[in-house]
This record gives sequence, C-alpha cells and structure tokens, in this order.
Amino acid sequence: MIQKPDKPAEEVRSYRPISLLPVLSKVMEQLFLQRVMPIIEQRQLVPDHQYGFRKKHNTIEQMHRLVDKVNASLERKQYCSAVFLDISQAFDKVWHNGLLYKIKLNLPANYYSFLKSYLDRRFM
Repeated sequence: MIQKPDKPAEEVRSYRPISLLPVLSKVMEQLFLQRVMPIIEQRQLVPDHQYGFRKKHNTIEQMHRLVDKVNASLERKQYCSAVFLDISQAFDKVWHNGLLYKIKLNLPANYYSFLKSYLDRRFM
C-alpha cells in the first residue's frame, strides 16, 4: 500500500493499493484493445457523447457540448440541470459478471472467452 499525499497515516483510506501487472499482460491488453476498438466503433457500442478514454475525444469538446446545451436551455427559458460523478476507485469496483454479460451480447464469442478467462479470479 502507498500512502496518499497529505493524508493521515493512521487512517485506512489514506492508502492506495499497488497493482503491478506483468509486462506480458500489458502487451496483451494493448493488442486486445487494438483488435476490439474497431468492432466497438463499427457497432457504435459507446455513445458519441461519452468522451472518457477515447481517441479523438477530449475534455474541451465535451465542455463545448455542455455549454451549448446550457445556452439552448437559457434561450428557451427552460431549466437546465447537470450531474457530475467521480466514482472513487471505479475501475476496481467493476462488476465482472455484468461486464461479461454485456460483452457476450455485443462482441464475438472468442473475445468473450478471452476476457472471461482474463478476468477470472482477479481482484484488488
């Protein structure tokens, strides 16, 4: 465990886990990503307005989209609300069975089998 900066040493939440993936796993993940992304894009499995962790999508574009929506609401004299979420340790809390279910529905069977074996007995 590594202590977070400016956090009290006596509190459990002041520490983050260490995750060291073997180099071979990192290479395998990149190869898989290169193969799966074209399928995901072709089948439009990720909404256009989702910008996180996507090539050719950046925060500035998302801010422009948000400002345009707010301005349009103001011009029509309508209410406008926004919700921003930052889920702590979101990656560590992914429900693997739910993720695999979605993958089985939307990707080729060999991709499902690969990811199922890769995620088996993994935890943080």
